[in-house]
Parts: sequence; C-alpha cells; structure tokens
Amino acid sequence: GVIVVLLSLIVVAVNRARATAQATNTIALMSSIKQGLTQFREDMGYLPPVLDADEGSGSTQTGRGLTFGGAMGTLPASAGGGPRLNGPDPQDGDFRELIQQWYSVTTLAEYLIGFGGVEEDGHNGPGIRNPGRDAFWGATAEHPGLSGDPGTFAARREFLDPENAELFPAAGQYRRGTVYGPYLQLRDERLLGRLIGTEPDDNGTWDVAFPGESRFDEFPERPLVICDYWGQPIHYYRLPYPPGLPGDRYRRPAGAGTSEFHQPSISDVFVMRPYNIASGDQIRTTFGDDFDTLPGVDGAEPDDVTSRRSQTATFGLLSGGRNRQIDRRARAADLNRTNIVEYGQ
Repeated sequence: GVIVVLLSLIVVAVNRARATAQATNTIALMSSIKQGLTQFREDMGYLPPVLDADEGSGSTQTGRGLTFGGAMGTLPASAGGGPRLNGPDPQDGDFRELIQQWYSVTTLAEYLIGFGGVEEDGHNGPGIRNPGRDAFWGATAEHPGLSGDPGTFAARREFLDPENAELFPAAGQYRRGTVYGPYLQLRDERLLGRLIGTEPDDNGTWDVAFPGESRFDEFPERPLVICDYWGQPIHYYRLPYPPGLPGDRYRRPAGAGTSEFHQPSISDVFVMRPYNIASGDQIRTTFGDDFDTLPGVDGAEPDDVTSRRSQTATFGLLSGGRNRQIDRRARAADLNRTNIVEYGQ
C-alpha cells in the first residue's frame, strides 16, 4: 500500500512537471512567433493575411464558420470586386460576431517558414519571396486563364509556376529578387503538423497528423501548421484592414456614420482576452445596441471585461493549453482556463 501511494505521488509530480514544461516551452515558442511576425512586418510593411483551413483567402464560409478565413463575402464592384481578404468591416452591424471567426491556423507555417507551395518560383528551401502589395503574391486579382479562385492556395501556385510565365507575365516580379526569412526556426519537427480536418470539433480541437504518422504522408495536399507542445495548432489573429491595404488600419471616418463606427481591437475577439485579468489592468468595453445579439455561453451575454494590453495589440496568438480546448464564445468559459495568449503591438 505504501508503494502504491508513493507511485501515485510520483506520477502526479511527473505529470505536473511535464505540464509545466509544456506550458513554458509553448510560451517561448509563441514569443518566437511574435518576433517573427514583427520582423515580417518590418520587411513587408504589413502583417501576414488570415488564411482559412485550406490555405485559401476564405471567400466562402465552411461548417460552423470557425474556420472562416480572410474573406467576409465579396467586395462590391466600386471597391474593386473579388474576394474580401481584409476581414469584417467595423461599420457592419455583425462586426463583433464576425470578428470571432476571423483567425488562421495555416498562415504561420506559410508566411513565417515558407511552407506554402510557392517553391515553384525557383526558390527551394524555407523562406519566401516578397508577397507583394496584396500579400498574396498578386494572386488575388482576376488573371485571364487562372483556374484557381483568386487568393486561394491553388491560385498562388498556378500564378507563380515558371511554366506559366507566358500566361501570367506579371508574376515574374514575384519569382525574382530577395528571399526573406525563414522568420521562425523550429527546434522540434513535431511542432510542425499537417492539418487533416478543415474545422475543429465542438471544443475547438483540431485533427492534426505529425511526422512519423502514416496520415502525415497520406494527405500531402493538406497544409502544414505550427503546433504548441500539446500538439494543437497555434491560432493567429490580426486586426481587419481596409480593402486592398494590408498594412493600414481602419480609421474613424469623418461625417455621417461616425457614431456607428467601431475602432477594431484584438479584444473584440472574446477568446483573446485573458482568462484572468488583474484588477489594475481591467477595463470594460462598450458594446452598444448589438450586445444582446452576440454569442454567449449557454445563452448568457459575453463578459465585457478586457485588459488594456489586448485593447492596444495589433495581432495575437492563442494556444488552448493543456486541455487542448477553446471556447470562442466568451473570455471566462471553463474550456479557456488553460489558454495561453500572446499579444503583439
């Protein structure tokens, strides 16, 4: 009996130490990702775009909308047409509900390391060419003969393929010049998984395969994702931006409609608010008339408490932590107790 008790204590201590190490390593990884994103912005003038679970621009909504990518429908002809890559408009009445869905798990591997299938530009190995003014290697525009939808992974590959040089001469500028990055070095290959599913389950858990597993090689068409030390993709959030201006921020318009304008912030995303906020860092947000229409937990209104730091951040990273689960409907949901949040300015 004494031996059983001692073994039980040892198991508990080992598990606790492992969980602590996983959390510490994940925090360090997310800090490195943040530095990579900051350097990317220094080089390109903007943050990487939000891609959906198929590495596309997200021109259509899938499933429950949790894998919503960089598009919120289609832009009107007056704004240039094509897929809307910039996220929800802060003057949209559904802005706060839509912004909960505007995040990516596939962006980081493609833009920080270079695993995005753009090696057809003649560059082999990690790193990327300058993605250009639209952040999609020019593949967001309508090009005659382009079979892939503008902004999608297929369109980027097709547009950059040297074999299509005569068909897409404008892509030549993206096939030459400096190779940037990689902006992140992964010390453990098991931090780079292959996203098998196209959306998470009801608890926010993704289906991911890792090197050495049969499924990793069975689905080579599925995108790679950077994972935390619990084997779940790290989520990337960024502020929405005006159409066609990935390096700009929405500004309060002058004149009519100003009172309806909502200055976007990362804290608009409920799950990006820390589960525990020190009393000295707490501020309350004003939701306005649409507060009652926002998704809450079990029909309850979402918590309106946020932190000053989340209000000033321009991008954020999220890990579900040791329970590998995320509830995006509110800050203080039980599933979010172990969440790890990292902000970037």
